[in-house]
Amino acid sequence: MKNYILFDKLCEESYAAPFIQSAKELISKFDLPIKLENNFKKDLGIKIKSLNTTAFHLQNAYNLSIAAHDNLEILCVEDSSFISLNQTKKALETDEKLKADIKNRLNIELNCEVKITHINELLLQKDIKSALKHPFSDFQAAIYKGVNALELERLTDTSATCKLLDLVGIKLVKTFTCKDNDGYELQDANRQIANRLAGTILLDAFDSAADFLVLNDVRTFSFFDSKQKEIAKEMGRDINLPLLTPLQVILLAMGIHEQQKLGLDTHKVKVTLI
Repeated sequence: MKNYILFDKLCEESYAAPFIQSAKELISKFDLPIKLENNFKKDLGIKIKSLNTTAFHLQNAYNLSIAAHDNLEILCVEDSSFISLNQTKKALETDEKLKADIKNRLNIELNCEVKITHINELLLQKDIKSALKHPFSDFQAAIYKGVNALELERLTDTSATCKLLDLVGIKLVKTFTCKDNDGYELQDANRQIANRLAGTILLDAFDSAADFLVLNDVRTFSFFDSKQKEIAKEMGRDINLPLLTPLQVILLAMGIHEQQKLGLDTHKVKVTLI
């Protein structure tokens, strides 16, 4: 049996609970062989790569190395950290100059011989259907796949999210903006444009009769949740669209409604489905 270590040092720490808490609850419920304690450093986020490539790869190389040292696979609970770690792993495997530079800077032995797994894929191997108590057959949802969707498709089975939601009986509505720029990285440069990009995605889901929007990326979640009122004002429309991670949806369908266990207590846009 494979053994994993949970990567829980997400780039938007204040908004990590919906991903981390729900992941830990599912790990407990399905008795998954996953080590929770770790010495990982915080994911700097893909945005930092263009600003400070060395810092980006150095941080990820450290995280890859400590997992490899313990012969554990890294389990990511969302897309941003999953992509970041994979980008560094590939870069170090193909760029000898970069590898030598990082090896010289790193304060531990460099070792990138480690597999990185997305939790959505792992959960598909479990008998989720038998654990369901409250299927979501009365609800419709939209999925925002993100601007990095194409890169993600090269790294993992991106259909896993849809398959998980299908297991709990949700009807998925199609949206035209599921891979559009969410505006997250433009917040500092031009808040108005960032809000309009985000608002277009949120209203696309809202106008498609989605009861909530499913997000796999902590960065998008942090923006859409914390700034939704500001975004709505910019768009001249009421939105108030609840946001959920796939992990939260599964737990709710399993009959687990405790706010803290799901990280729902940290949501700015309250989830009124329960």
